[in-house]
Amino acid sequence: MRPLILIIIFASSVLSSALIGQNAPFESPYDSPVFLKQKAKGVERENDYLLAMSYYDKLKNMRPDNEFFWERHAYYSLVNKDYANAEKSYEHLKEQGRSDFDVIFYLARTKKHLSKYNEAVELLEKLKKDMRKTKEYGEVRKLLSAELEGCFLAQRMERVENAYTVKPLSRSVNSRQFEGSPVWINEDQFIYASHKNLELTLFDKDSNTEIPERAMFSAKRKGAGNWDSPKKSYQAPYIKSDGNFGNAAFNATRDKFFFTLCEKNDQFKIECKMYWSLLENGSWSTPQLIPGEINMDGYSSTQPTMGYETMRGREVLYFVSDRPGGKGGMDIWYAILSDRKNRFVSVSNAGSRINTAGNEMTPHYTLPDSVLYFSSDGHPGMGGLDIFQTKGERVMWDEPINIGIPFNSPQDDLYFQPKKGKKEGLLVSNRVGSTPLYGATCCDDIFYYKFEKPVELFAEIQLMDEESRVCLNGEELQMFVHDKYTDDKFLINQFKQSDCLVRVALNPDLKYSFEGNLPKYLSDELVIETVDIEESKVFR
Repeated sequence: MRPLILIIIFASSVLSSALIGQNAPFESPYDSPVFLKQKAKGVERENDYLLAMSYYDKLKNMRPDNEFFWERHAYYSLVNKDYANAEKSYEHLKEQGRSDFDVIFYLARTKKHLSKYNEAVELLEKLKKDMRKTKEYGEVRKLLSAELEGCFLAQRMERVENAYTVKPLSRSVNSRQFEGSPVWINEDQFIYASHKNLELTLFDKDSNTEIPERAMFSAKRKGAGNWDSPKKSYQAPYIKSDGNFGNAAFNATRDKFFFTLCEKNDQFKIECKMYWSLLENGSWSTPQLIPGEINMDGYSSTQPTMGYETMRGREVLYFVSDRPGGKGGMDIWYAILSDRKNRFVSVSNAGSRINTAGNEMTPHYTLPDSVLYFSSDGHPGMGGLDIFQTKGERVMWDEPINIGIPFNSPQDDLYFQPKKGKKEGLLVSNRVGSTPLYGATCCDDIFYYKFEKPVELFAEIQLMDEESRVCLNGEELQMFVHDKYTDDKFLINQFKQSDCLVRVALNPDLKYSFEGNLPKYLSDELVIETVDIEESKVFR
């Protein structure tokens, strides 16, 4: 089974072409299928997932009988979080008779991302039954069980009322780029990572334009519920100014600052190293690579958070790495700070209670309650990465708990950053409502959560023949979300009508449109706006 690629510092593939969404006729010999296939293989070697998706999209449209092109397009669409198009390509492969593990498993995971849990369960249960007859069943049994349990968990959670709301921060913070790794400086200010070139849309790798790097920015509270960010690189003596910067953390006494710098190595693999700066005699030291065994050549060490040992009072650094000896993809590791040597020793895996055959990332340790928040796609979850919490230290942990709706969504949710008291805080997500670059769920944004009365919004829509008034059951309804600033619309889901009704949940402060995918009919467009609605409502 091909492991799904998780891009640990935002999605570096966004630094690529301006070809996305273009299906224009091929006008030169360089746009032939042979040439485009060579280009696609080249960008795959460079781990340029966004451009690979674009090339394979063109190739599958030129050669619709070539299953390989469909498979690669489906895979890279899922990697780039374009779930609606990933579903279409995986469905095409299934309709062509493909029943191998990768196609069915990732089709099921895509349907989870689209909240189609019943369809995902049907696929996963059949896949689990078929895999029992194979020698590979032992390798995938836990993975399939976790995916199924996640579907059932999501269906239960959908019916649970919750007194928290989660809303994206304004465009002064969230650009069309990737925002992430927020860290509180004080009660009214946090720093976060984004691209230095904020006017960037999609990067043309064949131009002479310098590839933009990521830097730290600051956001301050400006009135109730509003945050202001000047979008100027945040300058502090504990920050190294050059390189791709992200994933910062302070220790509890705020005299140590940790962060990550990431670059592509000679094999085009993103490799991250961790640095620190120390507050000594009122001044911050020049940032240095963390000494000891934290960083390992050829592998990434990233996403630091600091805790304490209960018994001995020593500081513990928890971090994420893909180094050998892990349980799956990205694992959470830890190391003890030796007061005598002022270096971290005894790097160890945080254990199988936390780490799975999937990926665990973005840990955040809170004191004095010794609670660890982290994101995982290996524990039972609603879609991709879900946020979990556990209590403990080192390798001794309680059973992780999925913190549920609305913190988790069918998309990816990570970087959970509660404020003191934990009734409000920050998280990062690519859920619908984020500011899109090339698709409605492409890009991570920073969201603010708060304890308050939630607003539940739904749309109930019927597809029917205008003359006969007969319901068109089995026909497809397409759902789009509009960019808040450009009004561009992006396909986010498609549903087949049954019982003369399609009922879908809506998020607040968005503009949606719905269209029937009906070749034999002239389809109307239904527009629904959920802006400034303070009470629960069903749009009919």
